[in-house]
Amino acid sequence: MVNFFLQVIWIIKNKKVYFCTVSHLHAILIVVLLPFSVFSQEPMVSCGRWYVSCDSVYGIGLRGILESPQFPPPLLSQKSVIVAVVDSGFDFTHPELQGRVWHNAGEIPANGIDDDRNGYTDDVHGWNFLGNADGKSIRNAGAGRFREYKRLRPRYKDSDTCRLKRRQQAEFAYYKRMERESGADSYLLYEKELEHLVRAFVRCDSLMVRRYGDRELFAADFFCMETEDTVGLTQDIRLVESDPMMQDRDASWTQVVMQVKAEYAEVLKKIAAWDCNDMDAHFALGNDPTDFRNLRYGNNNLHVGAYHGTMVAGMVAACTAVPGWCDRIKIMGIRAVPEGDEYDRDIVAAIRYAVDNGAKGINMSFGKYISPYRKQVRKAVRYALRKDVLLVMAAGNNSLNIDSIPIYPSAEKRAGKRFGNMVVVGATDRRGRICRFSNYGSRAVDLFAPGVDILSTAPDGKYGKGEGTSISAPMVAGVAGLMRAIRPELTAVQIRDILLASVRELGDVETSLPGDDRVTVRTGDLCLSHGMLDARAALKMLEKRKIVR
Repeated sequence: MVNFFLQVIWIIKNKKVYFCTVSHLHAILIVVLLPFSVFSQEPMVSCGRWYVSCDSVYGIGLRGILESPQFPPPLLSQKSVIVAVVDSGFDFTHPELQGRVWHNAGEIPANGIDDDRNGYTDDVHGWNFLGNADGKSIRNAGAGRFREYKRLRPRYKDSDTCRLKRRQQAEFAYYKRMERESGADSYLLYEKELEHLVRAFVRCDSLMVRRYGDRELFAADFFCMETEDTVGLTQDIRLVESDPMMQDRDASWTQVVMQVKAEYAEVLKKIAAWDCNDMDAHFALGNDPTDFRNLRYGNNNLHVGAYHGTMVAGMVAACTAVPGWCDRIKIMGIRAVPEGDEYDRDIVAAIRYAVDNGAKGINMSFGKYISPYRKQVRKAVRYALRKDVLLVMAAGNNSLNIDSIPIYPSAEKRAGKRFGNMVVVGATDRRGRICRFSNYGSRAVDLFAPGVDILSTAPDGKYGKGEGTSISAPMVAGVAGLMRAIRPELTAVQIRDILLASVRELGDVETSLPGDDRVTVRTGDLCLSHGMLDARAALKMLEKRKIVR
């Protein structure tokens, strides 16, 4: 009995309750040292259950589970549930995540051999698809629209629309759309304006030399030229006069001309680079992002750009878990989300890797609004469905109705039909209101979950706070993982159905449309389930065997 009380301790600090499961020695140290502790983030304790506050993670009902005598022991499976985190990277060395990281038992670490013959060498804790076999990795891949524009530019930049074949017309229209949406058209217009400006400066420079000879010239001299000297150059003079560098009358005329020419040369250089594949992040590493026949590429370096992914991993494996259950979830790290937009090929490879290596859930806290190879991505989602893997995806943070403006990867497999193994999650604030930034949709978003001021793990043993649907999604993925640990016989489709059937109803309360205070809507109409994640209700539904089929 004494040992029990030493192992289970309630820590009360600033009117917030933290639940800690610790060893004998840890318990003594916490009691002795807590009054002298200083934490960089609040609320946080250093004892392994730092994430539990008055409602564990606010709004999802875990406090009630902690207080329930029925939970957890009798219901748990002895088998761990692997949840893949497809994200920016993953610091699997974080102390808080120890014992909760997937270990590929078939692989011997750091021997340079693909021991389990799965096509990935030394993939002990996951895989990095944003890299190559030489150990190099991608950090920033740029905007997807611009990548598409660059891909099609060599084919259509000099095209005459009248000479294009009918089958080319649709692709050309797509190319022009990417040109507009990427901002490339504005940059090309700027290049033309600079071209005219340079020509004007060159002609005016000849005029200045004829008028003043070889002496040192200044901007003021340009404005002092007599009228007869400027005949026929009215348009050029107006262009030069309007240039911002000419507003300093003491500026060197020669330097002004050189600066304008240098700026034009730099713009031409950048535009020329658009036609080079080696400027693409993947092509620069020797990977072809359009080749879906070969998905065995990359390396095992998960630590590059790992901040976002480590936070998400902490939410899946710790923040949404009831004490004693966390070790049932094992995180598989998959790096496939760079700064900028992810590549479709990387997402396809990531999903297939997770499925083929035993994951039963995949968290996808990313998304974009253009997917040139969405058919291939859709095939990967369908593959996960056949293999009984649940996909949890963030809805996005642009205050958009994704019923009409789809986000990719999309849960829609065809018009009016959705994949039954995919859950799309929006964000709520501390008051249970839908966040102003959250995307929504009565058909495309399944449910909401807390997404503001969430404390989680960060690289190098640190902690940080985050917000967004990227944080909401892993809460759902974590709860789903626990559900599969309790009832491993349930399918991914059944788990999704229970999550949606057990939501905390948001009701008919009127609220402003996310991102537009002028429009009032019913809160419950902003997602398919009309509610937000309720972990307690979902797990009690499992307990009572109320399975929605």
